[in-house]
Amino acid sequence: MKNINKLVSIVLTLLLILSVMITVPVTVSAATDTDTYGTWTYSISNNQAAITAWSAPSNFNGIVVIPSSLGGYPVTSLGKQAFRYKTGYQSITSVTFPDTCTNTGEEAFADCTSLSSITFGSGITEITRYSFYNTALTSVTIPETVTAIYWGAFEQSRNLQSVTIPASVTSMQGAVFNSCTSLTSLTIYARSFSYSTDRTLNNCPVTVRGYSGSSAQNLASAFSKTFVALSENTTETSASEASEPNQTIPELVSSLNYDVDYVSGSSSNVSINNTACNIYTFKASKNGVISVYSNTGGSYTDTYGYLCDSNNSILTSDDDSAGSGHFKITYTVTANTIYKIASRPYSTSSSVQFKVYLEYLLSENGFTYEVNNNTAKV
Repeated sequence: MKNINKLVSIVLTLLLILSVMITVPVTVSAATDTDTYGTWTYSISNNQAAITAWSAPSNFNGIVVIPSSLGGYPVTSLGKQAFRYKTGYQSITSVTFPDTCTNTGEEAFADCTSLSSITFGSGITEITRYSFYNTALTSVTIPETVTAIYWGAFEQSRNLQSVTIPASVTSMQGAVFNSCTSLTSLTIYARSFSYSTDRTLNNCPVTVRGYSGSSAQNLASAFSKTFVALSENTTETSASEASEPNQTIPELVSSLNYDVDYVSGSSSNVSINNTACNIYTFKASKNGVISVYSNTGGSYTDTYGYLCDSNNSILTSDDDSAGSGHFKITYTVTANTIYKIASRPYSTSSSVQFKVYLEYLLSENGFTYEVNNNTAKV
């Protein structure tokens, strides 16, 4: 009987020790690891890793891919100034977040003045304070997992031209886009969200797009910004295919021409570079160089044109290169990519008609030639 009691006591002791080992979270104050993208300093708390610092690898090419795990634990957060002021931080050009990460880190990429591209993971729920302060970002689409955008998140990112905010966002703090002096397009699909009027849209020439009667309209009004109402049929999903109301994307095109009937003050006009324009959306059929130009197919001969990406960010523009006051744009496009032709009369107070053409510039034996009315022109 004594032996049985002793055996039971040993088993219970082992079970107690095992349960403690399983339930007590691991805590590590600091550790480091190195991979292709740099040296990572991190801490472990509650069996989760938080990156506290980073330094660039030798021969750094500007690309950072944040690891999904460190020390065998999932990376769920970035610490304050995790990249800011660290070795190589101003050479960072792109950052990819893992799906495990839930925030973008307070001041994590602030003053990363070469950072022009970010890829969010599926786990991001908040854009943290000053995360992308003073970066080189030009276009940002915030993922549908995000619910909050915190103070000064993109402040003073002076190259930023377009931002899309999903319906999931319920809160936007102050100074988020303060002094984003190139920001011309802000599309907000959230109908109701809290926002601060403390410098949120100060010093940016932005046009706000959102649903009529939404918080987006109130935000635009609070900062005296132009507001364009989205069609009630426009959703984030449909906008990924055609980002303007009532616009459709044609089949893959090698060439096209269309008539512009520009009506001054029309609600169908879209603000590009803070100026109302007609928009035509197309998808490139192949890699190559295109020519987009206006011509005398209408009643008006002084035009201005832009070629934009799918987020209305300007890729290039022109005024008079086609002659007689018409614009002409030459640009290298990528197959299956969506582009937008934005055009307008030189004076947007006019209601006029003109014609726009798109053609590929073909290459043969080292020469580039343009196809106009089936005639090759070297």
